[in-house]
Amino acid sequence: MNEQMHIPPEDWDLIEQYLQGQLPPDAAAAFEARLQADEALAARVAEARVLLLGVQEAVLKEQLQQYHKEWSQVQPPVKKQAIIHQLWRWSAAAAAVLLLGAGIWWLTTGSSGSEKLYQAYYKPDPGLLTAMGPATAYAFEHGMVAYKNEEYPQAIEQWQPLLLATPSADTVRYFLGMAWQAMHEYDSAANLLRPLTADASRAFYKEASWYYGLLLIRSGREQEAIGYIDRSSQPGKEELIHQLNK
Repeated sequence: MNEQMHIPPEDWDLIEQYLQGQLPPDAAAAFEARLQADEALAARVAEARVLLLGVQEAVLKEQLQQYHKEWSQVQPPVKKQAIIHQLWRWSAAAAAVLLLGAGIWWLTTGSSGSEKLYQAYYKPDPGLLTAMGPATAYAFEHGMVAYKNEEYPQAIEQWQPLLLATPSADTVRYFLGMAWQAMHEYDSAANLLRPLTADASRAFYKEASWYYGLLLIRSGREQEAIGYIDRSSQPGKEELIHQLNK
C-alpha cells in the first residue's frame, strides 16, 4: 500500500489511458520512457494490466451469458420429432431409395460413427459481442473480431500471449480452446478446456464441459463424455445423451 502512495494520482489516469491505448503517440512514448526508468511504476502498470483484464473478463462473461440466452431464444433447437414428421410426408418409394443411399454412404465413408455424432452437434461458439473499432488497443478484443470472422490463427496470435501472462484468465483460455477446436486442432483445444471443466466455480464451466464432452465423443470415449455433456446447459444435451446411451 505504501508503494501505491508514492505514485501521484494523475499517474493512475495515465496508466489507464496507456493500457487502453488512448494516449497520443508522444505521451505514450514519454510514459514508456518512465517505465524503463522506474521499476516501481512498471510493477504497478503490470498489476493494473492484470486487474483490468479481470474486470473485462467479468463483464465479457456476463455479455456471453446474455448473448447465448438471446441467441437460443431466437434460434430454438430443431426437434427430432419435427424432422421425423417431415420425413413421413415423403412417399414410401422415395424414402426407400434415400435410406438405401444413406446406408451405402454410411458403410463406405471413412468417417466413424463418433466423428459423425461430433459433427452433428458441434457448432463453434459464436463469440462475444464487441463494439470495438480498428483503433482499439485491447489484444483480446482484436482477437475476438478475428475469431468472429473465422480468422482463427489471428485470434490465437492475439490471445496466446495474454494467457501466458495471466494463466488464470478463464475467458482467454476458453476462447483459445474454441479457436483451436474450430481449426481441428483437437488436442490443443482439449488441453485448454479440460481445466475449466474441473471446477464448477470456474468461468465457462458449463460451456467448456459441452465442448470438451464433444471432443471426447470424437475420440471414441462416448461413455466418459456423458458426464461432461450433462454438466452443460446446451439445449440439445438431453438428446445427445440419449444418443450416447443407445
